[in-house]
Amino acid sequence: MTQSWFYFLFLGITLAAPVGPLSMEMVRRGLVLGFWGALLTGLGGLFADLLFMVMIYSGAGFLLSPVPVQAVLYVCGSFFLCFLGWQSLFLTGNFSIEPVREIVLQYRSGFFSGIGIAGLNPLNILFWFGIYGSVLAGLKQTETSEVVITASIMIVAGILLWNIFVSAFIHFLKDYVHARMVVFINRLAGVMLILFAGTFLYKGFYLMC
Repeated sequence: MTQSWFYFLFLGITLAAPVGPLSMEMVRRGLVLGFWGALLTGLGGLFADLLFMVMIYSGAGFLLSPVPVQAVLYVCGSFFLCFLGWQSLFLTGNFSIEPVREIVLQYRSGFFSGIGIAGLNPLNILFWFGIYGSVLAGLKQTETSEVVITASIMIVAGILLWNIFVSAFIHFLKDYVHARMVVFINRLAGVMLILFAGTFLYKGFYLMC
């Protein structure tokens, strides 16, 4: 194989690094719930990415390629992001760290939010189909299935490493951020999520017309 395993590890990091709705949600939850709040949101996004990888690997990617399907995903994604943004703007003060049961519910909510953000984000889908799809096509021509699977695992490992890094950074940052600043950043993240929702809605209706 011409590329080293570190190439695919770095590819996973670069796939996860761009700032987007998932990053905003990780910051929002991490500043309140700490490391695990951010990481579980990122893991939710990673779970959705894994589903896309399996679809692409199995050849079922064509199901998401029709324009009407992309338009529906844009519209659904916009409503989901708008809901998260509204929560961030108006329910920031309702985040609680007591009791333990409430923490578990918020962690679970973060995980499913990550799945929703990544799974209903057509840009994420097109990104995966464009980048991973092309890498997979090239590997399948010259390499064994074991090499292809190992390369895919290294990509996933890169995404996981980035999520851990971001979650740890947010966790240590929150110890130096005043409570009012946490509220401000949460609301700023909410505005960003709603702006993302607006662009998604515009693109969805543009594809429908």
